Amino acid sequence: MKIYFIRHAEGYHNLSKDGWKIFYPDLTSLGIEQSKNLGNELKNINFDQIVVSPLKRTLKTAELAFGKREFIIDENIREYIGNNCDFRESNDELKNLFPYLNFDNLKVIDYNNYENDNIVDNRIKQFFEWLSYNNYQTIAVVSHGGFLNRFFKIYHQELKIENTDFLGNCGYQIGYL
Repeated sequence: MKIYFIRHAEGYHNLSKDGWKIFYPDLTSLGIEQSKNLGNELKNINFDQIVVSPLKRTLKTAELAFGKREFIIDENIREYIGNNCDFRESNDELKNLFPYLNFDNLKVIDYNNYENDNIVDNRIKQFFEWLSYNNYQTIAVVSHGGFLNRFFKIYHQELKIENTDFLGNCGYQIGYL
């Protein structure tokens, strides 16, 4: 399986050192352009599946890059809970923003409890197991810098990823299983 691990495009929270204080950040105009450019760059790849974090910035990145189509929305690949910018809208709000997607399986998140590395590592393990048990040929995973950075540090050898540097906005890394 060939896996394109994609970090979301630039959001308003990426613009300043205080950006983490912004709730539900949207993509900037540069982020919108980055997403469209990513779509043009990857347009000739036949993705069997696209897996997306349920935060607005990842969903918009995926929508602009790959079009309005069905995605797997996976809570396991969202960013750490710890900053305002990493809160997500309610399922109803997400349905209003992305009516063609199904958010019914998302759990309610307790944002009063920050996630430590052990909790995130458990989500990473669950997602890696999901990847390992699927028979897709080529997939895209649209997630977040913090999550992907930790994921690569844990599974870079299994995924044959040599460069585990932090991805820039709308950057991607290819892995293989």
